[in-house]
Amino acid sequence: MAQLYFSTYFCCPVVAQLTILLPAYHLLLRQLATKLDVDTSIISKVERGDRQLKKEQIPLLAEILQADKVELETLWLVDQVLDLVKDQPNADEALKSVTKKINRTK
Repeated sequence: MAQLYFSTYFCCPVVAQLTILLPAYHLLLRQLATKLDVDTSIISKVERGDRQLKKEQIPLLAEILQADKVELETLWLVDQVLDLVKDQPNADEALKSVTKKINRTK
């Protein structure tokens, strides 16, 4: 199973994983696109951070890259939340409130 790493260099954690894992498996973008049944331009946009994968594609991506499905799903969720709050001035406080609410419901 591939080890996942997060790099703050990239805008999105899933993009970081693609950039790290694709060369490790000697996969080209077009090969990954074929396996995910999407156009190569979509994978290219994902790699650039212009588009995100659908949640339904994450388990297949995990299988293709031999990566941990739960960890990739978590990184996908991080991407979603980041996209939602990145331009909000009070994002940090809002995320702290969400964390408190999540912890209360456990």
